[in-house]
Amino acid sequence: MPRAAVGLLAAGALAALGGCADAQAEKSAGTIGTNVEAGDIELRNVVVEPPDDGRAYRPGEDAVVRFSLFNDGERRHTLVRVEANQARTATLHWDRFCDGTAERVSRLPVPAGGAVPGSARDPADGATYYATMENITNTIRPGTTTGLVFVFADAGRVPADALVYATERPALPGLGCEPY
Repeated sequence: MPRAAVGLLAAGALAALGGCADAQAEKSAGTIGTNVEAGDIELRNVVVEPPDDGRAYRPGEDAVVRFSLFNDGERRHTLVRVEANQARTATLHWDRFCDGTAERVSRLPVPAGGAVPGSARDPADGATYYATMENITNTIRPGTTTGLVFVFADAGRVPADALVYATERPALPGLGCEPY
């Protein structure tokens, strides 16, 4: 085979490999936080909103944890609590009635093959739920992570290290809602 033909084949192969790498990068594009899969459960974009002063969360303050929750299985799961290693408690909130108010709840249902009821069909449009880390015990600075554990009634414990966003508000989706 002439050298020119070998060179063209090699260049074509490198271009094809480069295209595969770009496709993989596109697949993970748009992620704004930690993603975790555990069995049927998928947690996407787990983040802590930035502190109001842009410097740090101080002991005694509260912080909002945003996340998207999906169930790829054939049976319903229920998120019963979130534990935070740097807060005394964490509470769940859900705008179940799409009235603009996310009430404190003791659990979030996650139907088989779906998401929490009422959430927008496209996760980019937002979720109707979040968690609040209450009474933070240590200083937490933007750009660091904090350990969380999402506890499900039947699916067990799912750990996730949540990124604390820096001083600028991230492009997080709002509390999207479709009536339940």
